[in-house]
Amino acid sequence: MNLRKRYLVLSLGLLSGLACQQEEKIDERVIPEEVVSGSFMVESIDTVEGDKKEALKAALTPIASSMGCSLEGPTEILWEHQERALPITLNNSFHIKFNDCNLSQEQTDQLLTQMLSLDEVQTAEAEAVLKASLSENDPYKSRQYYHTNIRRNEACDVSSKQGKPVVVAVVDSGVQFNHPDLVDRFYRDGDGQVIGANFVGKGSYRNPDNNWDDSNGHGTHVAGLIAATGNNGKGITGVASCKNVLIMPIRVMGSNGTGSSIEIDRGIQWAAAKGADIINLSLGSNSYAYRSKSSHKKSLYENLAEQGVIVFAAAGNDGFRNGSSTRNGYIYSYPASYDNVIAVGATNQRDRLTNFSVYGDLIDIAAPGEQTLSTYPGSSYKYLSGTSMATPIAVGAYALALSEVRSKGSEYLFHSELMPILAKTANKRGTFGSSEIATAGLVDANALVAALQERFPSDDTGTPAPTNPMEPGSGDDNGSDPEEPAPTPGEGFRFVGLQDGQTISASGLRIQVAGWPENTARIYLYWITGNEWFPRSFTSLGRENLGNSGDVVTTESTYVLYGTKYLVAEAKDSYGRRLGTQQVLLKGLDR
Repeated sequence: MNLRKRYLVLSLGLLSGLACQQEEKIDERVIPEEVVSGSFMVESIDTVEGDKKEALKAALTPIASSMGCSLEGPTEILWEHQERALPITLNNSFHIKFNDCNLSQEQTDQLLTQMLSLDEVQTAEAEAVLKASLSENDPYKSRQYYHTNIRRNEACDVSSKQGKPVVVAVVDSGVQFNHPDLVDRFYRDGDGQVIGANFVGKGSYRNPDNNWDDSNGHGTHVAGLIAATGNNGKGITGVASCKNVLIMPIRVMGSNGTGSSIEIDRGIQWAAAKGADIINLSLGSNSYAYRSKSSHKKSLYENLAEQGVIVFAAAGNDGFRNGSSTRNGYIYSYPASYDNVIAVGATNQRDRLTNFSVYGDLIDIAAPGEQTLSTYPGSSYKYLSGTSMATPIAVGAYALALSEVRSKGSEYLFHSELMPILAKTANKRGTFGSSEIATAGLVDANALVAALQERFPSDDTGTPAPTNPMEPGSGDDNGSDPEEPAPTPGEGFRFVGLQDGQTISASGLRIQVAGWPENTARIYLYWITGNEWFPRSFTSLGRENLGNSGDVVTTESTYVLYGTKYLVAEAKDSYGRRLGTQQVLLKGLDR
């Protein structure tokens, strides 16, 4: 079974994380099928001295002139970073435009080649136009057959008590804010306001607003498949409606169902920063590579994987084998083909792949996607088909199962943990094999719940760690008041090379932790004030992060810290119980 995946981008390798080291750049240009003319996102090499923006401008201006263009930018990409730990790969991202010229596909390719040859540039990608992965058919052929096909009802019957909310970001065309089957399923803040955002028209640097209502219909349909209210005497029942699963609406596509790759990337990152556990991407575009690829890298998805945020994306509706050779090159569907993204193909009522679904061994799992009934604007309901529909059905099944993890005290799974579980639990009753879908099966909600119940068995000898890692709790040997952090005595559980009051530079740092408490499964890192509700760790450390000494674990990425806050390390066992914490007060950047 081929579960390898992917990584590509219209870019190259990543920074190694060490400021003094840098991976060799490999030309992995990819040209999107539809681009925003003259618009690119570039990542500066971290070793560039001085002002990175000015260095890029000086290097790119002659290239623009040689193409008969004027240069606009570089403009820093406005990620959601306020008082956060941001990977330096995102911190070094810039948006540039080549104006006053009409670039052909060949010239776009030439520009990418020239930019990637610069010492100042680590990665470069053309801004792509992405579309909703949708196909419409006869609206009265079926009802909610997909609950039966994925064994959703059985999963709801056997699942245990409700845990903390599982938050799914629907990164799409928005969601109808007052649909009677959705109004009670939004993720809200302490004041009852929906946590959501609109990035349409915001480009690379304008702040999002809260106008996330849906003027297209696609996002409302997707949201209903995941979590439409059940047992309310109205409309339909979402796959995960039997559990505490909530929707975070992120509008990145306009009324025509298309959106900018830069705005979509910003929306994804914003959602994770605001607490999303799962990202649903029922959108995509096709791109062409000059050679066949088994790895498709992008910094954004690497960072989400480090945080434990799971991303699902529609495989696409053009019916081709992903990675097949064409006269334009090897064709791939994005973002489904990126590493650390779970690609979802579509099946029909008979569990066969639809004729429109993109397929191949880079597509991870299948789910029903033909004639699916769900919510629609105007407080109505509609049947739609597409891998756009298969994706939220798979997401709903996973969200339902993830609530099992929450009810047992652990916060989330990582992509690397989830993939073998998806493969093991996939229902193989379909007529396709691993060359069409990597797991050779459909998502099975009931089997997922059972697998996670086995992975996280009930344990009456301890209690889950509290929400805030700086509060005292079961097994916490360092639960002091956050205003007066108590140092760890001796050479025990500790940060390496960090002291209270230390200032962290703009070049960032790779974080090291030593002295694991006995029975530690993972160490989670937080950047918090001490009174934040439900903080998400920005990365975690496992045995795979151990150095040669066998005692010190080191983050793979370099992080830029914003604000003056506590860096907290929390050690947990395999049941999610806290074994120990350590914290240090650091001064980051003010921006």
